[in-house]
Parts: sequence; structure tokens; C-alpha cells
Amino acid sequence: MPYTVAVEVHNPGAVAKKFTIPAGRVFMPKHLGKSQSLVATTSVTVTVPAGSTATAHVPTECIDPPLPPPANVPMVVTTFGQKVRRRDPFRETR
Repeated sequence: MPYTVAVEVHNPGAVAKKFTIPAGRVFMPKHLGKSQSLVATTSVTVTVPAGSTATAHVPTECIDPPLPPPANVPMVVTTFGQKVRRRDPFRETR
């Protein structure tokens, strides 16, 4: 079942930056086992102005069929597959 995850991205820097949330990125509930995890089905790029926060709306699909679907469930963004573990789980796009 498709869902949209709203991801807030903050840019504390002095210049605008673009960030990409890649297709395949997994979003897990903060409290595991209570609802399904989600996977991004499409890459989404968002431009965040300097010193601001922007919201990216990421289309996703459920990946834990036995669990109930998430509804207003706080999620965390995984960093699976990143070669370098960084504090920021998104790629800056130039």
C-alpha cells in the first residue's frame, strides 16, 4: 500500500543546498514491531534555503506485511548501504 513520508531537512549553512533522498531508502518506525517499515519508491530532491528547513514528501511502500501500516508514526531514516556513515543520511546534490 503506498504512503507518503514527510521528511524535514534542515540546512544550518549560509548557502542553499539540494539534498536527495534516494529510491530504496528505508524508513523505520522509532518503536520497532508496532507498525511497518517503509521504502522510498522514487528519489526526491529538495532545495533547502540557507538557515532554513524544507519538507520533502517521499512516496513509499510498506515492507513488513505482517505488521499494521503506519499512521502518524514517528519514523527514522536508515543509512543502510552508505559507504561512509554520516550524521546526515541524505546526499547533497550539486
